[in-house]
Amino acid sequence: MTICVLCCVPFDAKTSYGLCPLCYSKDRLREYDRWESVRQHALRNNLPADLTLQQWLACLSDFAGLCSYCGLVPFSVIEMVDERKGLTHNNIVPACRVCSHYRKQPFEQAEMRVRRYLARTQPLPEIVSEGEIYDEDDDAPGVEWMSVSELR
Repeated sequence: MTICVLCCVPFDAKTSYGLCPLCYSKDRLREYDRWESVRQHALRNNLPADLTLQQWLACLSDFAGLCSYCGLVPFSVIEMVDERKGLTHNNIVPACRVCSHYRKQPFEQAEMRVRRYLARTQPLPEIVSEGEIYDEDDDAPGVEWMSVSELR
């Protein structure tokens, strides 16, 4: 007998997952896998890992499945805000991979990227040459076209 990680009801498991037939859905199964993977990572690194699947699903619902940092993109990872505090309810948020990646880089690295960008010697190539004429009938109807000089 296995006990469901969501409703705590014992059931005969046909798989190794801890979701009973009533709690099972593809989305919950995906989150169960994500949660279990992060939980195992925290335990391997001797970090606290008392976050339950219910708490993670509630947090995910609070952010409507979007990244907690940018709020624009669907989340991809469970982000521990402070790595030392581990996988606890008050230390996790959903994040997209981009925000998670750049959040871990110090500000100095971002500043160096900006300085390298501003110090470039060659101008970025323009997609449209100056003064090029667009024929609205050739492409998407209703699209208002602008020349490069109008964008500057």
